[in-house]
Amino acid sequence: MFIWEGVFKNFINAKKQSRGKGFLGKKWQNSQLLLFKECIKKLNKIKLSKKYTFRYYDFLIIIKKKFRKKKVNILDFGGGFGIGFFYLTQNGIKISNYTIIENKKSVKSFREKFNQINYFSRINYRTKYDIVNCCSVFQYLDNWKVYLKNISKINANYLFFSDLPSGNIKTFASLQNYYGDKIPYWFINFTEFNNIINKEGYVLVKKSKMATKFPPMINFKESQRIYHSLNLLYKKKEFKISND
Repeated sequence: MFIWEGVFKNFINAKKQSRGKGFLGKKWQNSQLLLFKECIKKLNKIKLSKKYTFRYYDFLIIIKKKFRKKKVNILDFGGGFGIGFFYLTQNGIKISNYTIIENKKSVKSFREKFNQINYFSRINYRTKYDIVNCCSVFQYLDNWKVYLKNISKINANYLFFSDLPSGNIKTFASLQNYYGDKIPYWFINFTEFNNIINKEGYVLVKKSKMATKFPPMINFKESQRIYHSLNLLYKKKEFKISND
């Protein structure tokens, strides 16, 4: 079985062929709750396994470089239960506030178990954040362009997108075989993504390949394949910081 199957113009067409509840399903929710409990136990003890934290490695480097000893106000968009919080905390990052935006079902479950993270299902645009982190999330959003504009309206100093399946391809939707389900999934043209966020007042300051190997797309045409996902750091155009 291939990880991704099918080429669709949009999520509407992909959803017609999808199967299961994906991230709202019991299988994924239960797996996250088990990992969540493990993270809470290890918070001030054993460091978490790299297989859980590898997507946040570059985020840690950015926080250390851009903010140094300053306490950081972070919004983690689509951050699950907060693996990013646990990883940053275990690596000595000082956090003044860590807010996660997730679906209502997840927010309800996570709030009951941990109070050091603020869990919400909607963005509060009145709150000022130093940086917004979007880790492996935009490929799962039905209307990613609208969400990208909304993220920009938060007016944070930095926006960081990690594990974004993007490249010199025409944007298309597919289906990802994940947790026994078939989940709609975007492959995004980089220029299209970059132009939208530039118009919203942000400039690209760092572009790099995700460290881990991207699963092969041998069942797609060469013109539709990407060979690695991207990590993208954007800075608000008028924002200045001495150690940039």
